[in-house]
Amino acid sequence: MLLMSAGDEVELERWRTQHGRCQLSGAKMRPQPTMAQALSKLPSILALVVKMRLKAGGWLGPVSLTAEEATDVLAATKMNVREMMGALLDVAAAMGRMPGEGNHIGAVLEAESGAIYLGSPFAWQGTGLKFSMHGVQAAVLNAWHQGESRLRSLMVETPPCACCRQFLRETWNWNNIKIYQAGDGSESGKTGAFTEIPFAMNGLKLEGIKSRLMGEPQRGITLGKFETNELINLAAEAASYAYAPYSKNFAGVALKTKRGTVHLGRYAECSSSIVGVLAIESALISVVASGGSLSDVAEVILVETRGTVTQFSATQKLVMAMDNIPFRFMMAT
Repeated sequence: MLLMSAGDEVELERWRTQHGRCQLSGAKMRPQPTMAQALSKLPSILALVVKMRLKAGGWLGPVSLTAEEATDVLAATKMNVREMMGALLDVAAAMGRMPGEGNHIGAVLEAESGAIYLGSPFAWQGTGLKFSMHGVQAAVLNAWHQGESRLRSLMVETPPCACCRQFLRETWNWNNIKIYQAGDGSESGKTGAFTEIPFAMNGLKLEGIKSRLMGEPQRGITLGKFETNELINLAAEAASYAYAPYSKNFAGVALKTKRGTVHLGRYAECSSSIVGVLAIESALISVVASGGSLSDVAEVILVETRGTVTQFSATQKLVMAMDNIPFRFMMAT
């Protein structure tokens, strides 16, 4: 099972105490911006791209800028990449679904391709500490789902916490990622007030890491008689791209919204299980990061291979928290 134990929660709290949290400090504390407020601060061409993604409701994928869009925006606005990423922090924060003052910390990633990806923090009410995700994790998933394999830089408002750094540590080129902290929040895009901060991995569990998140080859998944069901096939396809080098639990989720949009999620494992992201969490991030909400979800399918853990119970618990929508589970080989 992948539900967090009491011991895991103690360990997570120790990490957070020692290495910090993804949370605004007292000096930087501010209310969560609304999307209207965030868009009003952007240059018009950049705001147009973001609005287009949100209006599409998932048909164009989560909010991001392709490499071509990013190039056009930079040319039109005369901004540099860091300024554009800093300007988008408020958009990422506005999309967050994390309770508690100061927890709405977004993140913006630049992939090696030149594309820009947003990440927002999320938590699901009444489901326990395990079912939550920070902005950095969400941004990495956003990029991974769109086929990226290498990351170039990360823009944040506060240094990534231990969990987020551990998650980044699983990527292929983690030690080459430039991390920048915006000095003054949403205005940093105008002032260029950025500070490069070290990765600072001391004290985290790094042993046994051989595979890497993002860019791994697709695996074969066999479903037998259920291969004619399109949604099950899509869940199996997501599972075939999952990252699970420790448990071998290659899991994928396909969920359909009431509008008919399909969102896929893959398991993203970490050397410490308290940091990994379940396939259902990964799919739900795609929904909300595309401008949707959990109330939009109409059907969920989980496909997984037999490993040392299973995501069935954890997925079922989260689905039940969403008004017990239809849920199907398939074991693949």
